[in-house]
Amino acid sequence: MWLRAHGVVEKDFEDMAREAHAIRRLLEWNPVDLTKEQIFKIYQSAW
Repeated sequence: MWLRAHGVVEKDFEDMAREAHAIRRLLEWNPVDLTKEQIFKIYQSAW
């Protein structure tokens, strides 16, 4: 599924990446420590 298919707009990616990066309890289980910029790029790819 593409993010745009769910009504997500590109201008929100920065806020979404910042908020996702702040949820450390979820990211601590990820084998790669993602930066906000990497999360932003994931959103761009999924848009």
